[in-house]
Amino acid sequence: MCNLDALPVDVLTKCVEFLPFDETHTTAKRVSRGLRSAARRALTRGRWRPLKEFCKIGYSELFGETILVTIEGAEYASAVVSDQTRDLFREVWALEPSEVLIEMANWPAPPDGLQITEGAMRFLDIVEPSIDGFGRIMAALACEKARRVFPQFVYEKFPLDLQLRASQRNAWASQLFYRWVVKMTFHQPHWPILLELQPNLGLFTWKEPIEAAKWIWRLSFPLCDIETAQLVREGWRDHREAEILWRAAVEDMVRRGVVDEHYLWRETVQRARTQGYLLFEIHRRPIRRRMDLLSRIPKKRRRRS
Repeated sequence: MCNLDALPVDVLTKCVEFLPFDETHTTAKRVSRGLRSAARRALTRGRWRPLKEFCKIGYSELFGETILVTIEGAEYASAVVSDQTRDLFREVWALEPSEVLIEMANWPAPPDGLQITEGAMRFLDIVEPSIDGFGRIMAALACEKARRVFPQFVYEKFPLDLQLRASQRNAWASQLFYRWVVKMTFHQPHWPILLELQPNLGLFTWKEPIEAAKWIWRLSFPLCDIETAQLVREGWRDHREAEILWRAAVEDMVRRGVVDEHYLWRETVQRARTQGYLLFEIHRRPIRRRMDLLSRIPKKRRRRS
């Protein structure tokens, strides 16, 4: 650690800024005096300054003065904040949205018996006021820690209830995302409106795009069925996203027992035949291997005479 402490403070601060926010805020300060000074500098004047300021004032600003806003007959409480605070919220959302979600999930219990995601909903009203923010919220949820975080005050009420902890995985993020989509689609079935507006879904911001698609389907209203999945597949303009959505929908329906496990294979083979693919004798292979082999078959390849 002596070598690190020998570095100029500005250089050491730049190095610390590459650490996640929670490590900069806690772990780095315990290592050495030089790193402690660099971490404080990063939090007060460096890259993490907006997030540090948000952690300080975010709760009080969002649960301070509010006004009631009516959208399609439903009333929502909207926070009244200054232009400077709005700029701070947008800056911190652009800086590290996953860390913002984690911070809001760990706030104290909302006042007056409000839902646990109320503060985050008021925040999203400011930074993502339209359906165009769909992909950016999905990008924030690409961080597994942001998806699995759950308010600490709930666990403090039930400290030994391990079953509660297991059942509430993804619950906070799921509720927040569902409430936001319902609000943006005016309490109507999601997919007809999404097909009309065609927002960026942010599937490719996740390490596994199909998992992002499954996340969307599981929170959709109503639950996925064959007709809706076909409608989305044919109506979605981005063909890569359309195929991922289709496959995720079928796998989700298999999980729920709506269709059998061989449905995806049968439908893929039929589609390949109608598009002129040459199918080899791979029907005895396991299902995942079949899909891999089928994807490698060149289009419209002719047999040799």
